[in-house]
Amino acid sequence: TGDRLAVAGISQVTQPGQLRRAYREAFEAARCLDRYPSESTRAIACDELGPARLLVANSDERSVRTYVYDILGTLIAGGTSNNELLRTLQSFFESGRSIRETATLLEVHENTVRHRLGRVRDLTGLDVAGSSNDQLSVQTALVILRLQGHHAVPGFDPTSTSCRM
Repeated sequence: TGDRLAVAGISQVTQPGQLRRAYREAFEAARCLDRYPSESTRAIACDELGPARLLVANSDERSVRTYVYDILGTLIAGGTSNNELLRTLQSFFESGRSIRETATLLEVHENTVRHRLGRVRDLTGLDVAGSSNDQLSVQTALVILRLQGHHAVPGFDPTSTSCRM
């Protein structure tokens, strides 16, 4: 990739018959890194990117940015006042959509998490607590924000022990 410090990875593939898949995944992860270069060292496994890798690696950059704006534009345009909502969304998905675990991660009360998710619904029209389509849309947009290095969501962990290339 254009960033010598970035590391693209593949998911855990162990069977020789799955080497094509491994190559394709590594190529898609490398394309994601090329599109969103960073000064920091990052390790990205395809498992971390999930289905977002298809969108990011195979779509034109303008379409990807439009997608993110369509999904989270209201939160992003709100400036720093909405950063806690973006962090709450990221934590919500990292915790397996558990209100309790999200509250623990953020060191807030469970009702605060519920309130923030309700606020996301009010601002975006997306029901991340109840709609699987809305969950996938938001998760995909958050992965793209992470690749872009958006300040409100944590980047990819450079010390990740995921399979790396």
